[in-house]
Amino acid sequence: MQPIIKGLTASLFCTLLSLSVAQTASADDERNSTESILPIKVIAKGLHSLQYGKRLEAVRNSAKLQELASLFPYGNNASDEVDFSKYVVIGAFMGSKATGGYNIDVVKAVQKETNNRKYIEVSVKSKVPGPSCIVTMAFTQPAKLVLIPADPRTDIVFKENYQVYHCR
Repeated sequence: MQPIIKGLTASLFCTLLSLSVAQTASADDERNSTESILPIKVIAKGLHSLQYGKRLEAVRNSAKLQELASLFPYGNNASDEVDFSKYVVIGAFMGSKATGGYNIDVVKAVQKETNNRKYIEVSVKSKVPGPSCIVTMAFTQPAKLVLIPADPRTDIVFKENYQVYHCR
């Protein structure tokens, strides 16, 4: 019986030690990370775009910007000159929806640095009408282009969430 108790004690000690090491490593990662919220400037938005599929894209050159800007048939400010050495354009397209009531928004851009890795986390929220909402019976393609400050070498990571809103 004595060897079993010693074995269990040693096993319990090793488990607790590994949990302690994992928590210390996680705390070190948090201490080695920095975050800063970046400003967002909307340069084009609309409920009717020519992009019929869902698309999230980081644009880093003028040719690609003109391609995405051309998807807004009712005008936009995206034709303005963008200094791509200082900024990146984020394109958020929800795709084609059978009714109105849908919307897409770039709600936050956060520059993060963790363990010497710099990246920007872009939060995109898609709003969806609930079943009790009265909506326009027309096809829509919600879309938005925004400008955020970013180094051209910085990775962009998209974080998406969906919100169903309810009507009375």
